[in-house]
Amino acid sequence: QCFTTDGFADNRIKVKRRAIRLLAYGDSLTAGYYCRGRRFAPYAKSLARQLTSHYNAEVWMCGLSGLTAEELVEKQDRKAISDASRRRGPGLRYLLEKAPAFDLALIMIGTNDFASRLDDPQSIVEDVKKLHEICHDRNIPTVVLSIPD
Repeated sequence: QCFTTDGFADNRIKVKRRAIRLLAYGDSLTAGYYCRGRRFAPYAKSLARQLTSHYNAEVWMCGLSGLTAEELVEKQDRKAISDASRRRGPGLRYLLEKAPAFDLALIMIGTNDFASRLDDPQSIVEDVKKLHEICHDRNIPTVVLSIPD
């Protein structure tokens, strides 16, 4: 999904320069999963709404519910990955190669890994780092996001 400031902004705020392009990528926390996957409220939509008073921005979101960092590393080149909510989204590398360039990537991932790899937290960290490196290889800075309060 892509949330642009066009949907929220007052037209007087719009600037004729290129929009700042942000990518929010991760698991169900990024997707905004709730009501057992029948509804979604992604933080990317709120972020886009907040940016409208200051910037011309696009906030793209790909949240794949139920997937682990390990799975997203393995599936980074796929055009479509199915998630636990029967929604689909691209692998990170595929997305970065096909979409116009992003100025920043926000990555929130790793919580699902704890269910299967709690005894090996270092491997979880390594997989999260690999996702960031995919962005860094394309000169896209990243931010690590943790579980929201």
